[in-house]
Amino acid sequence: MGRWRGECADWLESWKQTFLMIRKSYILLRNVMWAATLGLWVSLFIATHLPARNLPPMHVSDKFLHFTAYFFLAGMIYLSTWLTNPARRWAGAMVLAVLAVYGAIDELLQPLVNRHADVRDWLADVGGAASALALLMMVRWFVGWRQRSCPAAVSRESCVDETKGVVDPMADQAWGAIPPRGEL
Repeated sequence: MGRWRGECADWLESWKQTFLMIRKSYILLRNVMWAATLGLWVSLFIATHLPARNLPPMHVSDKFLHFTAYFFLAGMIYLSTWLTNPARRWAGAMVLAVLAVYGAIDELLQPLVNRHADVRDWLADVGGAASALALLMMVRWFVGWRQRSCPAAVSRESCVDETKGVVDPMADQAWGAIPPRGEL
């Protein structure tokens, strides 16, 4: 009996160490993603507030640059938010609202550095953000992140929490044991 307890304790300790390593890697990934997102956002802010005479000539449409910049920014913010709180169901709407307001403020500040504010630039910003968010939300839906807690063999009723509705598997199963930011 003693040998079995020792082997079990060794296995349990090994599993615990593996779990801690995975949790630390997850937290590192989350922090790196937020740092990259912040770096991109600061870079875009600086780039949009350089005087027009200091910019190199571009051989692509200004609207394409706006669309692309906000596409990547929205995607990174959405992924960072998802890594921070997977159960947040309205993250896409929040990211779109924040970037729409930020894009408007960004356009309104440009005349201060001898650039022109343009509603079409803002529309390209919002279009890029909305496209990235739609793509990422469709991928999330197709992969079935919200349905993993309800395999076909289990009745649908067992997957419903009375307070939250359908249980979000990313929060309740896969990542539920990972502490929120700052609790390590």
